[in-house]
Amino acid sequence: MGLSLPLTPTLNPHLRPAELTISPPFYPLNIIVSLRIISYTTDHHSSSQMAGRIQISVGKSGSGAGSSLHLGAGASSSAVETGGQAFSGGVISLVSGYSPASSSGALLFQSANAGSSGVSGDILLRSGTASSGNSGSISLATGMAARGAGGDLNLRVGTGSAKTGGGVAISAGDSSHSSGVGGSVSVTAGTGTSVDASDGGDGGTVFVSGGKASGLSPNDAGGAVEVIGGAAPVGTGGSIKISSGVGRSSSSGRVFITTADAGDAGVSGRLNLGTGSSSLGNTGAVNVQSGAAQHGSGGAIRLEVGSGNSGVGGEIVATAGESTAPDAIGGKLTLSSGKG
Repeated sequence: MGLSLPLTPTLNPHLRPAELTISPPFYPLNIIVSLRIISYTTDHHSSSQMAGRIQISVGKSGSGAGSSLHLGAGASSSAVETGGQAFSGGVISLVSGYSPASSSGALLFQSANAGSSGVSGDILLRSGTASSGNSGSISLATGMAARGAGGDLNLRVGTGSAKTGGGVAISAGDSSHSSGVGGSVSVTAGTGTSVDASDGGDGGTVFVSGGKASGLSPNDAGGAVEVIGGAAPVGTGGSIKISSGVGRSSSSGRVFITTADAGDAGVSGRLNLGTGSSSLGNTGAVNVQSGAAQHGSGGAIRLEVGSGNSGVGGEIVATAGESTAPDAIGGKLTLSSGKG
C-alpha cells in the first residue's frame, strides 16, 4: 500500500508544492505499489523561474566497488494469452524536455572518466534475444528539420596512445538456416528529393578513404582501402562489382580508376589489372570492351603511354601466353581493324 507524503516548499508565490508518493518495504503481495516523483512546477505566468530538478544517484562507497543503479520496467506475469492477447513487458521512455520557443533539451549517455589506473566503462546498447520471431531492432536516427539540415550521425572512435587505434566493426547478421543467406550491409548516401526541372536535387556522395599518415619518414604510408569479396570453402568466392549509376533519361555515370599524382619527389603509383593464379584449369580472362551503341559508334579503346622529358619513351608490350605442355603452341596475338 502506498504512503503519500506532501512536501512543503520554500515560501515562494511562483511555486506550488511538489508531490511525492513512496512505498514502504513491507506490503501484501496482492497490493499494487507505485512510485511517483514530481518536481516543483513553476507558475505558468512566470518567465524567470525554473522547475525543480530531479536527481537520482547512488551514494559513494567508502571501500569496494560502487553500488549499481538499475532502472527496469515492469515484467508481465501473463504466461499465456488472455482473451487472445499476449501482454508485453513495460516500456522505458527517456525523453528530454520540450521548449515551445527554443531548442529541446539534450540527452546524454556517457560512462564516467576512469581514475588514475583504470579504463572507462563500456556502453552496451543491445536488444534482447527472441524465442519466437525476430529479435528487436536498434534504430539510430536524427530528427527531421523544417528549415535546416537533418542532424549529423557521427560514429567515431576516440584517440588513444597505443600503437594501433581502436577499430570500427560493422557486421551484418549470420543465418543458421540450412539454405540461409547472411544479412547485407548497405551504405547509401542521401537523396536530393527536389524535382525542380531547372535545378533539382542531386544525390549525395559516398566517400571511402584510408587513414592519413602524419609521419615524416618515407616508410610512413597512408592507410590502404581493400575491397574483398567473401570466401567460400567449396563454391565460388564472392564477386566485386563496381558500376556507375544509370541515367533514366540521359547518360550513365562514368567510372574512373586512377592513381593519384606524385608529390614533389616521387612517382605516381602503378595501376595493376590482373587475374589470380589457378591451381586447376584456366586462369580468369581479362576483358576490356566498350559497349554496343544503338544510334552511334561503339566507344573507342585506347592504349597510350604518357609523355616524358627524359630518357626513352615508355613502351607498349603485348605478349601472348606461353604453354609448357609437350608439343604445345603459344597463344596467338591478333590485331584486327573494324568491319565497314
